[in-house]
Amino acid sequence: MATPDDLAGSLQALPRGGELAALSDKASGAPAAIRAVATRWRGTAGKTVGLMADLNTTATNVDDAWQGESADAFRDYIRTYGKAGDGFHDALANCANLLDAVASKLEEASSKINGICGNLLTRVETHRRNNPDRKESDLSGDFAPWVDTAISSAGAAIEPANTALNQAVTALERYKKDELAYFAHIKAPGSDDSIPTSGWERAPDYRPRGGSDDPASSSGGYGAEGGNTSGGHGGTSSGGGGGGGGAPAPKQEVVEWIKEALTILRDNGVAVNPNDQATIDKIWTIIFHESGGNPQAINNWDSNAAAGIPSKGLMQTIDPTFQAHKQPGYGDIWNPVHNIMAGVRYTISRYDSLDGHPGLASISGGGGYKPY
Repeated sequence: MATPDDLAGSLQALPRGGELAALSDKASGAPAAIRAVATRWRGTAGKTVGLMADLNTTATNVDDAWQGESADAFRDYIRTYGKAGDGFHDALANCANLLDAVASKLEEASSKINGICGNLLTRVETHRRNNPDRKESDLSGDFAPWVDTAISSAGAAIEPANTALNQAVTALERYKKDELAYFAHIKAPGSDDSIPTSGWERAPDYRPRGGSDDPASSSGGYGAEGGNTSGGHGGTSSGGGGGGGGAPAPKQEVVEWIKEALTILRDNGVAVNPNDQATIDKIWTIIFHESGGNPQAINNWDSNAAAGIPSKGLMQTIDPTFQAHKQPGYGDIWNPVHNIMAGVRYTISRYDSLDGHPGLASISGGGGYKPY
């Protein structure tokens, strides 16, 4: 079997053979090395999920134990790490998929170009044997159109790999600027109101979480509001079943918001049932992962924020999306019921159903939550 060097040497002897050899070398790439990088990135993405879950459990213990303005600030501050962790995980996982696509396209291109070159060289050698008395200059003239055709075919064969590579580079640059930069946008500890001050008060009926029998210790979400949360709405976690998707049970207040929103939507022709627990759980899962149940939540660190349209409210909608999908007559993005209605209408409009929401679909398939 001819080695790559043998192949290149044989091609170099032909008119324009160097161009064909260069295409062959370009397609050879290093798919195994590319896949190895993709595997490492996926591993890092997976570890991020575990680290963020551990951070969430620890932060929930603190949130349960303390109350007051500084406690609220601490809770909101820790949520920024959860959002950053989600973005970091999704960016690495998606980049790994892009690298795998590049590796596959390179292998396909290399196989096709090797076949093109092999067929050309076989034809050249056959022509030489059949014309032993023909001058080399004349033979080169015979070979030239064959090489031209081979170069054209090889160029077409490598184009899908070029496209995959360009797509990967563009996406990597975007992820580097946006999702992979989430952590860089988090304020340094102590630079805001999340340090212990007189605003911290110990919750009187606090019980520590995190034991092996405590379901909260396995929650994969961020900014949990179970137990005696320091959130501004007061009360304990109640109602609405277990939440689903790694989310703790929602507060009764949130359940009432969801039911009110679903009732209004149903009365306006949307096919939803305000008394269906599964529907309530699905919406709560989205709310939990998007805002932690805080109707005043605002995302000030991603690309939407940089564009002047930060995500707002319970379901983290940007203003243009909210305006396009709000229920007529319910136009306050900060109102939890209005925000839920717009988020549900948008989800159904874009994904055909709540089940089509990327976060719910991913959780249903055994993966982590994905924002919409």
